[in-house]
Amino acid sequence: RALADQPVGVRRFIEDELLTDSGYRESVAEERVKKAFAAAGAAPDALAFLVGRRLLRVEERLDVRRVELTHDVLCSVVKATREVRQERETKEAVERQLVATREKEAVTRRALFRARLVAGVCTVLLLLAAGTAVFAFSSLKRARQAEQAALKAEQTAQQAAEAARAAEARTEALRKLSDTARGQAEGLASFLLADFFDELEPTGRFDTIARLAERTVAYYSGLPEELRSPFTERRRALALMRQGWAVFSQGKYDAGEMMLNDAVAAFEKLRAEGDQEGSAVGLALSLVYQSQTYSAFRDPDAQLKTRQRAVELLRAPAAAANASSRTKRSLAYALRLLGLIQPDNAAALALYEESRQVLAGTGALDYSDLSAASSHALSTRNAAFRLTALNRTDEAERYRKEALALVGEVLGRRPGDLLGLYARSMLQNDQAEAEFTRFNFDAALAMATAAEQTCVEYLRFNPADPGLWQGVAATRSRVAGYLAQLGRINEAVEKFRAAANVAIEQRSDAEGIQAVPGAFATLAIWEARRGNQSAADKAFAEGVRIRATMDRERRATETNREVTRLFFIRERQQQLMWSRGDYASLVADAGEDVKATELLLQSPKITPAEKLALQRRLPALRDYMAWAHIMLGHYTEAEAILRELLPELKAEETTIAKSGTEASRRNGLALVLARQDRRAETLSILAPAVAWYRDRAGKGDSTLDGKTNLGESLYIQALAQPDDADGRSARRALLDEAAQVMDSLSAEAKQLHYQRIVIGWIAEERAKQDN
Repeated sequence: RALADQPVGVRRFIEDELLTDSGYRESVAEERVKKAFAAAGAAPDALAFLVGRRLLRVEERLDVRRVELTHDVLCSVVKATREVRQERETKEAVERQLVATREKEAVTRRALFRARLVAGVCTVLLLLAAGTAVFAFSSLKRARQAEQAALKAEQTAQQAAEAARAAEARTEALRKLSDTARGQAEGLASFLLADFFDELEPTGRFDTIARLAERTVAYYSGLPEELRSPFTERRRALALMRQGWAVFSQGKYDAGEMMLNDAVAAFEKLRAEGDQEGSAVGLALSLVYQSQTYSAFRDPDAQLKTRQRAVELLRAPAAAANASSRTKRSLAYALRLLGLIQPDNAAALALYEESRQVLAGTGALDYSDLSAASSHALSTRNAAFRLTALNRTDEAERYRKEALALVGEVLGRRPGDLLGLYARSMLQNDQAEAEFTRFNFDAALAMATAAEQTCVEYLRFNPADPGLWQGVAATRSRVAGYLAQLGRINEAVEKFRAAANVAIEQRSDAEGIQAVPGAFATLAIWEARRGNQSAADKAFAEGVRIRATMDRERRATETNREVTRLFFIRERQQQLMWSRGDYASLVADAGEDVKATELLLQSPKITPAEKLALQRRLPALRDYMAWAHIMLGHYTEAEAILRELLPELKAEETTIAKSGTEASRRNGLALVLARQDRRAETLSILAPAVAWYRDRAGKGDSTLDGKTNLGESLYIQALAQPDDADGRSARRALLDEAAQVMDSLSAEAKQLHYQRIVIGWIAEERAKQDN
């Protein structure tokens, strides 16, 4: 009511400048307020007017008059109106972006129509040229027969000699015609396999590529033996490689893999017969494509060697003075794929930097080669990811901004560029995670939502790509996780359900969408935490069914299936047990899985990635066992496990824990000690955890987990206070603070299983203090 008759700019200034991001009052110099009000079109006496309405007050501090909200009670009201405005502005921005995207889509459709028209014309020319070549060859054979007849008749008459010379002339003319026709046909095939492929691949027209490549393969396969050469065999292998990759990219994995295997075999045969230099690039690119098949992923050692060989085959041709942009792009592609499977962050980063350097010399940075620019953006994104893992966060942030600017320019010039859209979605996801880590929750949510929209935009151009359906599912799960951590539990569950239902949108049974089983499992866990056990069981069963189907389709080994059982199925089952409060079953199951995991780790058949996943799983299993023991009152067992997980327990009380995992384990051990009335030891163990959670809260951590962990640690700290007057006073203050922290959770979050337990603990202890 106070602002009803004031300009919109006055309200915006009060909401943005007189209230901090976290919702506390902020004082601003009176001079600055008056200037801002004047700029917003307010009356000269607007400030005095609002002071009179008791919305604002003016206070003199150190000879400077400063303006602030009248009372803290206004903070929540102002913050609420600010959030409503920001949501409205975000929605309007998304709608504007959607309109722009549709305009870009229309431009791309027109471009695709022109591409299909050119493809049709080229196909007709190819068929005509092929027919001409066959006719010319037949004519050549007839001419040779006539030439032989003329030679036999030369001795009988001068007329026969003249006829022989005429036949010879006709033979030469037909030979030239045959060579010309064959040259034109092969030139057209070369255009289709190289330049036209480069035009179609970025826009996802793999169906057109597959048809053209198929006809090109048929042309070279139908050549007579006399016309075959290493050159024609190389062209046939190249066409087979293009066909295989196009078919594979359409989701026809087995058929595509067979064609790629045939292409590799054809290039290997040519090299064995002496065509070393000419076949190097074709073989390398075939190996790059082959290394992305399911068979390759089932044998990580072979996959690594395949990609290493591809890189080595491409380095020399790409370094040549006359190297084509296509060859350099192929090397950059191979380097990027090799970096993806490097376990060492520094080694992977070196490969991405080499990829960036190669692409910088092909027109990537001046946009003269848009395909190179998209590839450069993706290599830069991957480099940023590894820089983050190396704790070089400032460099990672700079790389992400550089890549986003690069890909933005590419998509502005070629809206349907698939690699550019893929790179943008990855960058947006990474940026969302970085913002969330910095507790910039609104920015993180907006960026993750933008990543989902980018994936959907990609699928408009290539709806058959399972990798981007995977991106939609994974990004929706990310958004859902953010919503859950912000206390918007109902919205989060619906978003998890949308992620799980991607297969329905794709109209498939989801074999190729790896994120779908995980989305169903996570949906099950949140339903269990909300107390919806029937919905949880149904979602979990569907996730297990889809994961089993994926294993069958990919011909997973027994070892792969056991890893899936332990790492995917059993882990989610144990999370469901925890969410339901079935602690006895959780202790038994986790104990069995520890033994099974330790046994499986000894198997020589597990891959490095599987081994790493299982090694990380073991501490998580022991965490489950420890907390389940705590909930059952088995303090001796819980203490033994947690002391094993926390070998460094001599930290000073002022020391902050090194990680959230350590802080959580300290909370657990401190709770065990407090339950046994070992107060001094409790405080020593707990102090770093309390410092960790307070430090994060001070930096803006208002997440569900952050608040719950802080409330839990304050409760444990209260239990450990001495029974003298000072101790009782401190205990009461800590319990009141813990209750206030838990009360700040949303109404939905307070109904979650473990949150209700912590709230109950605090309430019970406060009641004891009152009595």
